[in-house]
Amino acid sequence: MLIRYPSYLRILLIIFLGLIYSSNVLAQAHADEEGVILHRQLSSAKDTVRARILLSLGIIYADKFVHNKSDVDTAMNYYKQGLSMSTALNYGKGKAMSCLLEAKIYRLKNDDNHLKLSLEKAISVARKGGFTDLVADAATEQGVYYLTEAIDPKTSDSLFSSAIAIYQKIAPNSVKLAYALQYYSVNQTLLKKFEKGILLLNKALAIYKVHKVRQLEIPYYFLALCHVDKGDFENAIKYALVSVRFAEHNHNSETLCDNYAILADIYREKNMPAVRISYLEKALSNARYLPEGDILFYIATLGDAYVKNHQYEKAITVLNRGLKECSPRDPIYTRLYIALTDAYVATRQYSAAERTYAPMMAAIRQGGYAFVATSIQAHLAAVRLFLATRQFEKAKEHIQALQDTAYMKKERPDMIILEQLSFQLDSAEGNYLSAIHHYQRFKTVSDSVEKLSNMKQVAALQIQYETEKKDQDIALKNRNIQLLTQQTRLQGNTMKSQKQARNLLYGCVALLVILLGLGFNRYQLKQRATRELSEQQVQIQSQNKSLRELLTEREWLLKEIHHRVKNNLQIVISLLNSQSSYLNDEAALDVIRESQHRMQSISLIHQKLYQTDNLSGINMRSYIHDLLNYFQDCFNTSGYIAFLPDVDDFILDVSQAVPLGLILNEGITNAIKYAFKGRKNGVINIQLNQQHELLRLKIADNGNGLPVDFDLDGLSSMGMNLMKGLSRQLGARFDLKNEGGLCIELIWKKSKMLSVFEEPESAVSVI
Repeated sequence: MLIRYPSYLRILLIIFLGLIYSSNVLAQAHADEEGVILHRQLSSAKDTVRARILLSLGIIYADKFVHNKSDVDTAMNYYKQGLSMSTALNYGKGKAMSCLLEAKIYRLKNDDNHLKLSLEKAISVARKGGFTDLVADAATEQGVYYLTEAIDPKTSDSLFSSAIAIYQKIAPNSVKLAYALQYYSVNQTLLKKFEKGILLLNKALAIYKVHKVRQLEIPYYFLALCHVDKGDFENAIKYALVSVRFAEHNHNSETLCDNYAILADIYREKNMPAVRISYLEKALSNARYLPEGDILFYIATLGDAYVKNHQYEKAITVLNRGLKECSPRDPIYTRLYIALTDAYVATRQYSAAERTYAPMMAAIRQGGYAFVATSIQAHLAAVRLFLATRQFEKAKEHIQALQDTAYMKKERPDMIILEQLSFQLDSAEGNYLSAIHHYQRFKTVSDSVEKLSNMKQVAALQIQYETEKKDQDIALKNRNIQLLTQQTRLQGNTMKSQKQARNLLYGCVALLVILLGLGFNRYQLKQRATRELSEQQVQIQSQNKSLRELLTEREWLLKEIHHRVKNNLQIVISLLNSQSSYLNDEAALDVIRESQHRMQSISLIHQKLYQTDNLSGINMRSYIHDLLNYFQDCFNTSGYIAFLPDVDDFILDVSQAVPLGLILNEGITNAIKYAFKGRKNGVINIQLNQQHELLRLKIADNGNGLPVDFDLDGLSSMGMNLMKGLSRQLGARFDLKNEGGLCIELIWKKSKMLSVFEEPESAVSVI
């Protein structure tokens, strides 16, 4: 397995790049269209609607790809305004959104302590208010925080699982779901569940492609890392190169550097030093925008690669550049001096090598941050220096320091080098018995390494041989069984064949003459039919191509029409809202508000149509969920009215969805306005169920209900007339009754849709 960094540093790198990518995706997916609409609505919005718009704008600014101080300040300004209004209005969802926005701002400021507290508060407030979408958003943010801080991956696993379950229910195939899947995959990789991590990343990529996201370098980079950890280097190279193409197109230097580093590690494993160096050079050339520590890492790695490939002059140039920029307290400092010392010794620049020796050993003696492996390499470099300059006593001191460290760590490659250097030292001093002893130990350790490698190869070959042998034996047995079975059948059929052969021979001769004549005739007919079919096929293909182009254009035009209808309805709603500010008559204001609600219910239908691929039907569960969120925001029902939806998951034709949406609008708004006067703890049940071809809608509340002497036929309000007329249009039975409150019930056939001039089979009734 290749490990370019310690595991903790790799985790931080993955999470940091993922945060950049996720912000980019969310900003690209939502900011342009949603931000323009929200800014347009802000000037005329009031109360809870205004609070929600302010907080939504703050979240958009917090999720921008490239942040500057003005963006953070703008997000903070929207946060303060939205929180103030939500607190004053006791707006529950606004308070939950405020906590989430606060956490995002602390993330931008790198304030981890306040970030953790804000995320915990956001989840608590969202759960208490029943705002499942915000629960999922906060759980995803908290999972990312736990990954960044390298907390137990099992905790992050639970958070991502709960968020994904919510998104799959309320927002399937959304960018937020892909974002959560992407981080869930990173968490699975940390748990060594590589196959599951790869599967989750492929699901996230499929969703991103549906939304036409062009910033895909990070998911492919994650795929490359997963395959590296699996040891599947061929797929790792493939996905790293795909990530490189996206990063080059999007000018993402950070991801380019890390992909080139992955490729360099793989080619080091494949023992291709020239290719490895070329990728390290590319990584360093793209590292100018990275933090200083990352640039020094690439410099040290490239310099070490030059030394191992005997390109000493290039190594000296690169390593001296790194030392000019590196602090003595940086762990990279020691690596730079080790490689530089080896380069000077190899080029016989012993004076320069002795000048690098002192700061190298001083950095090792400071301790605290240096790895044991780095200390071993520094002592080995010192031994090579003093052997080359024949300073044998100093070489002995470093060999003595290496004796316990190398054998305690039991790193066989270091032990081999140590014994080889000890042999060279004793040989130079004339201690031949000790030299022979060290040479024997050198051969013992190197032979054990080679033997271990050979044993692994032999074991692998033995397993492969035994597997192939078993497969061959099974195949041979199967063939023998088949041959015996065939032989038995042939013996039984031989007698019958001999009798039938004589009879068939005479018949075949007679038929042969007839068939030859018929065959020639059919050949001519077939040739003529083939020519005619070829001409028809060309015409059909041309027509099919034209029809496909027309169908594609029609679908695009339908989506555009629905989009424009939705935008026009929003403009009309905004105009009515602006008009209401000039009216003082409460009755006129109520009429305008009711008209806005009706148009909003229709607008939601057109919005759903252009956002999905189904241009003729509406998913009623998703539609009613959005409609209830609208009523909750508009009427500020949090705290005294609860909506309890029970809606089956099915698609309804647009011609029935529009009147049904208007009926829902009238029934729910009437319940909110009149059912709970003087009462608290109101509940509105909305049921829409499908049984075969029958659909049943029920809107019931636990409010005051209808008066005993209520006369439906004598009622002439527009809302009631509208519900009765739309019920007739649906061909539905429309009932009003008291069941601990008012209950409105419609039952109709899904396939039946009357024109506005027909009468339904059953009359409207009041119970």
